[in-house]
Amino acid sequence: MSTITLKDLLDRPTNGFNQVRLLAAILVVASHSYMLVFGNGEARPLSWGPYELGSNAVNVFFFLSGLLLMGSLERDARLLPFAVARVLRIFPALIVSSVFTAWVLVPLALTQFHPSYYLGAHAIWYPLDVLWQFETAHIDGAWAGSTYPNESNVPLWTIKYELLAYTLLCAAVALGIFKTRSRTLFLCMSVGVCLAVTDMLGVFQGSVGWLLRFAFCFLLGVCAHQYREAIPINAAVAWVLAAIALPLGLTVYGAPVWILSFSYVALAFGGVTVPYLSAATQRFDISYGLYILTWPIQQVMTIKLDWPQSDVGAILHAVLALVVTLPAALLSWFVVEKLAIEIGRRFRASRPIAGGQAKAF
Repeated sequence: MSTITLKDLLDRPTNGFNQVRLLAAILVVASHSYMLVFGNGEARPLSWGPYELGSNAVNVFFFLSGLLLMGSLERDARLLPFAVARVLRIFPALIVSSVFTAWVLVPLALTQFHPSYYLGAHAIWYPLDVLWQFETAHIDGAWAGSTYPNESNVPLWTIKYELLAYTLLCAAVALGIFKTRSRTLFLCMSVGVCLAVTDMLGVFQGSVGWLLRFAFCFLLGVCAHQYREAIPINAAVAWVLAAIALPLGLTVYGAPVWILSFSYVALAFGGVTVPYLSAATQRFDISYGLYILTWPIQQVMTIKLDWPQSDVGAILHAVLALVVTLPAALLSWFVVEKLAIEIGRRFRASRPIAGGQAKAF
């Protein structure tokens, strides 16, 4: 059997990138269960490397965004419909999940609940504050008794970087920065070198460091799309890259090497047909709902139940969180996200195509 290329995989209407995103969301949930059960971020799997388990999964999210959104803009370079579609993909589900958190989950977590809670400022304003404060939006006393009492919804911290990536992608397309593959590759490699150097020197560990990290992941995805005819998809290569990357995580090159290697592993998994899972994820993509809904549910579980500080306790915590969140994520998909995506498609279809806009590459 001949090896397929990334182009072949992207051309398949039934590629497995939805299942990759679902697995990434599950790994984020597992990582957060370790945090909550142990009360310590250092307890998360792979914390000895440049990125722990959940952070590696988030890197994959950004890589896939760059890969797939570059393809979307290559097919149709109209920026307004693209921007509208991105806003509709992020914010409707975010609003609904925040209402669910403030009006359902927080009352469940409170030791002394009174109906007047619903008239308080936090219950009313939290779903709106989230739209611009993201993870820093706060409900006082919501998670009292948890190991992380002041963290309303940790995963939301990456959304602002995702939105920034969309904005910069639109700007780059408008300016023609990605018109040549070599220019894109040079930009990606430059950011990767900056990431390695700043990581080695221990500088820019906050927002600037995260910006470099996510920029490299996203640009790597853009590069992968532009070189898709030349990238073979091979499971054996993925295993070898993962095996090589793990020990290199202890070196100064760990950050870019892990991002590069595990991004390829994600591509390889996207080419695998998993019985039932592949077909199910073609019909619905619940990864985003799982990503934004699970942390508040995990907080309630941490407060209401006793969990042994062990690997078994953390794994059971993650499994129960997934079981409880799955119906909510499915509901979010069918009631909110799918409808929002369809509205975005209709908006795109309703916009006239000016000369040269339909295909800009």
